[in-house]
Amino acid sequence: MITLLFDGFLLKFKFLMIRQISEGTTSLNDLPVIITVVKENGRTSKLTTLLNQGMNLGEWIQHLCSFTEFNDSIRHHADFYIGRIMFDLQTLRNTFPKLQSIGIDGGNAETNEHTIFIAQTILKAFLPDVRSVQLNEVPLQENLSLQHIGMANLKRLETDYQSNLNIDDLCALNVERYITQTNQIAPRCLNRFFKLWIKGSNPMLRELDILCDTEIVPDWNVFLRGLKAEDVAAEDDSKKFKIVNYRGICAEIKFENFDGFYGVKFEVHID
Repeated sequence: MITLLFDGFLLKFKFLMIRQISEGTTSLNDLPVIITVVKENGRTSKLTTLLNQGMNLGEWIQHLCSFTEFNDSIRHHADFYIGRIMFDLQTLRNTFPKLQSIGIDGGNAETNEHTIFIAQTILKAFLPDVRSVQLNEVPLQENLSLQHIGMANLKRLETDYQSNLNIDDLCALNVERYITQTNQIAPRCLNRFFKLWIKGSNPMLRELDILCDTEIVPDWNVFLRGLKAEDVAAEDDSKKFKIVNYRGICAEIKFENFDGFYGVKFEVHID
C-alpha cells in the first residue's frame, strides 16, 4: 500500500497482484490486477477502483512518488513488516526515491536466522540514506545490535521493545534523538552515562527518552550521584535537574513515575 498525504486528506493506493493470489509472492515487474484508491479526510472515506494503465508495480511506485518529487517539504517514509516481505529489497531500494525515514516491524515473527537476515538486509539497503529509523520488536543480535545502528548519523532512532539496555549501547549513540522502551536499565548505568556526557561523550545527542517497564521505583539519588546536579522546579509531579558539561553546555534530566513504569528524559540545551 502507498499512502499520499495532502492538506486535509490522504489517498491510499492498494495493489492486488496475480502472483500474490496464486503464489503468495510478487515482483516489481508484475502488473497489478486491481488498484483500489481510498480517499480519507478524517470523517469520511471514499473507495474507487482504477484500471491499470499498463504499468507494472515498480512503475506505479515511481509514478506516485513523482507527485512529490519537487517538493522538499515532503517526507518519504516506508514501513517494512518482517514475515510479509515479498520483494528483493535492493531492487525495492532502487525503485523508491530517496527515503527520509523507515520503520521495521518484527510483529510476531519468530526470532531466527531468517528474520535477523531480513532485518539486516533492510538496514543495509536503506540505513546509509535515511535520517530516522523506528524498530518495533525487531530481533537485535550480535551481528545486528543497537550499537551498530546507533552509530549511524541519524536524527532520530526509536526502538520498542529494547531489552537490557546498557552503557555500551548508550555510549555508541551517534544520533540526535533516541527514544526507547526497555525492560531494564540500572540507575548506576544511567549515572555513568551522565558522567561520561559531562566529560564530552555523545556530542551529537540532543535528547534521550527512556521508558522503563518495571514496578520497582528506583532511588533518584543513585541517578544523580556525583553529578553536581541543580534542582529545577517542575510544573508537574516530575523531578527535574540541570547538569553542565565541560564545555559549559547545559542539559536537563527529568524523572517521572507511572503505573508500572518510570521515565527518564535527558535533554540538551544549546543556545
